[in-house]
Amino acid sequence: MQPAQKEKLKMPWQVRTFAAVLLTAGMLTQFNNCGNYADPKKADLSFSSVVCDTPSCITAKSANLNITPHVGAAGEYGVPPALSEFNIGGDCNEGGYPVNTVRWELWLNGAIVRDSGMPVAGTANGNSRCINGRFLVYVNLAPLTSGDTTNRTGLANGQGGRSAYDLWIEIYGQTSVGSALDPSLRYKARVPLSAL
Repeated sequence: MQPAQKEKLKMPWQVRTFAAVLLTAGMLTQFNNCGNYADPKKADLSFSSVVCDTPSCITAKSANLNITPHVGAAGEYGVPPALSEFNIGGDCNEGGYPVNTVRWELWLNGAIVRDSGMPVAGTANGNSRCINGRFLVYVNLAPLTSGDTTNRTGLANGQGGRSAYDLWIEIYGQTSVGSALDPSLRYKARVPLSAL
C-alpha cells in the first residue's frame, strides 16, 4: 500500500477516542438477559402443602417451651448486702401457646420461701409474660406485708446471716386467658443467687 492510501485509511483521533469510550462504556454496563428462563415460575395455586390444625396455623408444643435467663458467664447472680429488689430478664419461647405466664420461686435450703404470686405493695403479684421472645421478672427481697414477712434483703436468711438462694424461673403455656397453670406445660430454669 502506498503512503497516500495509508493516510486515507487513518481515522482521525477524535473518532478513535469516541470508539474507545463507547467500547469501555459497553463493557461496564450491567448485562440484562431477557431470556425465558429469567421469568418467575408460575405456581399452581390450587394445591397447598401446608396443613393447618388451628385457625392460626400454630400448633402448641410443650417441648418447645423454654426460658433462658441472662445472668452472666458464670450462670449465677451476685447480690450485694443492701439489694432489696432486682430484675432478671432473658430469652423465652412460648411454645406456640396463645397465652403464657412467667413466674418465679425463691428457694432456701430446699424449701420455697417466696414466689412471684405473693403480693408486693402496690401490685397484685410479680408474675410476668414472654413477649416476642423476651421476658423480665421483678424479684422483691424486702419484707412483705403478707405471706413471707422475713426481710431477705441482700439474701439475708432470717437468722442473722446471709445465705445462697436458688431462684427458679418458670414459663407455663396456657390455652386461654385465666386458665390454670398446668405443670405438664412448663419449663423451669435455675439461677443460683450468691451473697456478695
